[in-house]
Amino acid sequence: LSRITNSLDEANRELRELLVQFRAPMSHDGLVTAVEQVVDSFARESGVDIFFQREWHDVSLPAHLEMQVLRIVQEALANVRKHGEAQHVRVILRDDGTENTGWVLIEDDGVGFRQADIDERPGEHLGLSIMEDRARRLGGTLRIESEVGEARA
Repeated sequence: LSRITNSLDEANRELRELLVQFRAPMSHDGLVTAVEQVVDSFARESGVDIFFQREWHDVSLPAHLEMQVLRIVQEALANVRKHGEAQHVRVILRDDGTENTGWVLIEDDGVGFRQADIDERPGEHLGLSIMEDRARRLGGTLRIESEVGEARA
């Protein structure tokens, strides 16, 4: 009974953290500032060393699309925190020099995972599915490269 109670308490705490995280509004200063705030919060709360590289200069997305990018970053960092056991994370936000296009790289030195393990259990990894859906709504793609010992999204 105490294990069930502890598990429920932990699930409740994680749910509250997620609700706070996903209710966070987009910064009026735009995507770069919002991602920087998320990165700072992640570093403070997780204790993981994080490096944020900003190379997003000429991209101007509508607010609803910037929100999708921000949510992808938040979910990726939530996965790092929950599953990755990482010591270091790198987040790069970069425009690619063409009109209103860019990319985000999130890389960590965590335990990684085997793609086959994900493929064998569809429906259990909703965060990955949600990130893929958000990327599609942006007209982009989500690519996840992971091996045991490292991960990159």
